[in-house]
Amino acid sequence: MKWRLRVVHTTGYRYATAVNAVLQRGQTEPRHDDRQNLMVARLESVPAPVAYKYTDYWGTEVNSFDLHTPHTELKVIAASVVETTDQAAPSADATWSQLRSPEVLDEYGEYLE
Repeated sequence: MKWRLRVVHTTGYRYATAVNAVLQRGQTEPRHDDRQNLMVARLESVPAPVAYKYTDYWGTEVNSFDLHTPHTELKVIAASVVETTDQAAPSADATWSQLRSPEVLDEYGEYLE
């Protein structure tokens, strides 16, 4: 069964006095993989910042921005649309030696700690 989902997350900041600079980083985009297709992702901020995006060590898209305009409030809105598919059945024929392989340990090492 396929699902198409729209996800919206809003974060707001209100400061007692005006701030002159802000540096923000967020992992707000859903992953794109074999079970989930990221159709669109958007990050907005009021006031508008200088923004850039990069992929971190784990393959997560990171949105980062800095704002150098005096402000007393900051609103950040992350919106995405994803389409999901059914989960594949787990492999029933994996051996213990395959699960202990250097490739599996390298890919899933953080989960196995």
